[in-house]
Amino acid sequence: MKKSFLEIKFVKSLLFVLFFIFFLYIFFFLFYVHETGHIIFGGLNNEIKYGYFPQFKISAFTYHPFLKFIPLPQQTAIPNGLQSPNFALGGPFFMILIFAFLSYIGYKRSRKKSWFLLLLSIAMFEIYGNIICGTDNLTGNPLPSCIGWLNTPIQFLSIGLFSSVLSYFVIKQVHLHKI
Repeated sequence: MKKSFLEIKFVKSLLFVLFFIFFLYIFFFLFYVHETGHIIFGGLNNEIKYGYFPQFKISAFTYHPFLKFIPLPQQTAIPNGLQSPNFALGGPFFMILIFAFLSYIGYKRSRKKSWFLLLLSIAMFEIYGNIICGTDNLTGNPLPSCIGWLNTPIQFLSIGLFSSVLSYFVIKQVHLHKI
């Protein structure tokens, strides 16, 4: 029995909302990837310049906004190493690098340029939220160009774009007329 057009649209819309919520939950686990970037680039910098890989410490945690019992790393410190631009910018650079790779893979598989919206969402979040209005820059403080009231809308927009793009691509893979 074939599904009607309205039934298919309803199910796809419901699936989109469910996947959007799922990817919203997943987004916050990217904090671990971001902090890993600080460790990798800061560690390599110390290894190359000074000949040792320093110890790192997660110096601050926050909690997942929806799953309050899950701690998320907020800030990484090098107690026995030296700060460097590689360490300061390592988190944002690592995230952008990973999502450039994932966007490219998605594009190569589907030939849809909209995969690069995923990269755009992460780049917006990292550049504005962490470099301009955060502490992942050479000063360790928000830059003078940070417009505080604009930070939250830009971060919400980038998180929403991230979840929407991934949800869209999952839904495009669902062929409900065959169910």
